[in-house]
Amino acid sequence: NLGNKVELFVDNCENTSFSNEKFDIVYGLGILHHLQFSKCINEISRILKPDGALLFIEPLGTNPFINLYRLLTPKSRSADEHPLKFEDFKMIKEKFKNIHVKYYGFLTLIFFPLYKSNESKVFKLLVKLDQLLFKIKIFQYFAWSVLITAKKN
Repeated sequence: NLGNKVELFVDNCENTSFSNEKFDIVYGLGILHHLQFSKCINEISRILKPDGALLFIEPLGTNPFINLYRLLTPKSRSADEHPLKFEDFKMIKEKFKNIHVKYYGFLTLIFFPLYKSNESKVFKLLVKLDQLLFKIKIFQYFAWSVLITAKKN
């Protein structure tokens, strides 16, 4: 129970100024794919307490259609962008346990240009269908993004 003891910090994720085993949780949204992934994973492992958790939301780089779009629109993103591939998850498995990856954005990507609000029944249905399809490994390659949670070994 964290209660009222929550502190937020911002630092260089590849080489922080924090002491070893300082944090219970390291969280990021769309960060890792802009950095040297192996350095970040090592640093996160170093600064997490034993059994500490990481929680990241990152784009996935395995969908050939999205990758074609990325190739055709290079000015829409930074040059250092490296959407995660399944090889990147091997690095996570070396340092962490209880790894859970939740996939997002397959059928919902088709509907997204028409998306108007959180109340859309069609969008909610597509989200549910996405999650059913992502239980089949081949569909995981077509996800737009992932939520990664894990505990430090």
